[in-house]
Amino acid sequence: MPQSAMKKPQQTYQQGIVAIEAIIVLPIMFLILFTILDFGRIMNASITTTNAARTAAGYGAQDTSYAIDDTGMKSAASADAINLNIDAYNTSPVTITTERICRCVGMPNNVSCAGIASCSSGVEVYVKSTASRDFHTLVPYPFIPSSVQLTRSATIRVQ
Repeated sequence: MPQSAMKKPQQTYQQGIVAIEAIIVLPIMFLILFTILDFGRIMNASITTTNAARTAAGYGAQDTSYAIDDTGMKSAASADAINLNIDAYNTSPVTITTERICRCVGMPNNVSCAGIASCSSGVEVYVKSTASRDFHTLVPYPFIPSSVQLTRSATIRVQ
């Protein structure tokens, strides 16, 4: 019997093993790949959302006239978060809410900014901005939620 006839059944057996290994390994490799991609995406969205909140608060903390400019703070935050995609879940890169907080110097409680005349020792004005965004994974994972609300806040004293 020629040698080439003896090697053919062994090659077919080897090819079958490679196919079975591929069927087992490829789904695991794709799961690892998508997990890495989603981890990077959520980290990017989280860092960008945090920066947008800080940018809005920083804009409002420049001066008392900026502290009441909600539109300016929202524009600054949106410009900072421009790299976040607008998709079916998010109508803007981030959703910003702003708040002006007033305190009498040396007092722990907040007071109404309209009634700051009652503070005998002076007043401290703060700007608080909250940025939020919905994040959705590329694929659904077992035991992990496929949707997460990212919410970050920043509070800065007005100069």
